[in-house]
Amino acid sequence: MVNWHKEYLKSLENKLQSQPKFTDKYTIRNSNNEKLYVPDKPNIRKQEILSNPDMIFVNNETGNFDFIIEVESQIN
Repeated sequence: MVNWHKEYLKSLENKLQSQPKFTDKYTIRNSNNEKLYVPDKPNIRKQEILSNPDMIFVNNETGNFDFIIEVESQIN
């Protein structure tokens, strides 16, 4: 059985990794490859909600998380 969630994240990461402008600026951290955790950072509240995101884009210059992606099959 195909895991659509894992396949979608893999497809998205491959698409983004093929864009040099993107990879020059960001490092992609994907929950398919590691357990992600968003530490306590300024302007991030309710840390527990962000404890297991699907994908994080880390700015290579600042080390900040510029984008956090969560993929769901249904909207809550």
